Parts: sequence; structure tokens; C-alpha cells
Amino acid sequence: MLKYTPAKIKKRTIKTVRSIRTVRATLDSDEFGTCQKITFKVLATTIPRKVTIKLYKPELIGKTLYQRPAWVHCDCEWFKFFCEVALAKRNSSAVINSNGKPPKETNPREWPYICKHLVAVLPKLQRAKFKMPRIRPTQDDIDFILKEVDRYIPGV
Repeated sequence: MLKYTPAKIKKRTIKTVRSIRTVRATLDSDEFGTCQKITFKVLATTIPRKVTIKLYKPELIGKTLYQRPAWVHCDCEWFKFFCEVALAKRNSSAVINSNGKPPKETNPREWPYICKHLVAVLPKLQRAKFKMPRIRPTQDDIDFILKEVDRYIPGV
């Protein structure tokens, strides 16, 4: 995705992105499998943007980020009008903000571009520390644990 992104977008990233904050980094799973999901808040010129990236195939953690399948999303207008539909056709995003029609004027060839906010967070991905999501135990889990406690610690 990065190699198809125009050079002017990469230059604009350096000029305009002011701050990047990691909001959440967790291990997750969805219909495509287990992934590392990370959410950033990026402040470029005025409006803070929410950027979400999911990295799949955890067995490839030792590989570079560019060798792993990824799902990306940004809530900026450029991503909405240029990137969202083109990336959704490649299973690298989902149609969330746009109407789902192909971008005939903005990206007629449907190149898999990414916006300046996504370009800005790529260096931070290597340093992200992922946490296991909190899972609420079911009643069956609680009953099993209590039985095991009773078995090993009689009289409690």
C-alpha cells in the first residue's frame, strides 16, 4: 500500500503531522483470523484523526511490517474519497465512511493508496506493545474454578 501512495502525500506527512498518540494496542481476532490491532490518534493540521491498523499472521512477527497482511482505516476525508473503496476491494479495509461507489474522479484506477495519517504511524508500529484483551469469565468458568479450589483446599 505504501509503495503505491503518491510521493506528495509522503512529503505532506512530514510537513503537517504534529503529534501521534497510541490509544490502544491489543491482540484481537475477527473473521480473517488472529491479529494485532492498534489504534492511534493523529493530529495533523487541526482535526485529530483516528487511525486503526490490524496486522494479521502473528507467526510472521519477526518479518517486517510490509510483509504481513494488514487492514487499515482512517477517518479523514482523503482516505474516504481516495482509498477506502480501493482498499476494501483488496480486503485491506472496509467501507465505513464512504458510500461504497468506486472513486471515478479521485482514484479511477483504484490504486491502493494510504493517507498521510497512516504514513505517519508506520514507524510507531514497530515499537507498539500489544496487550491481551480482557475476557470476562462465563458462569461455567467460575463454577469450574470454584470446584477446583474446593478440591485442592478442603474446608474453604
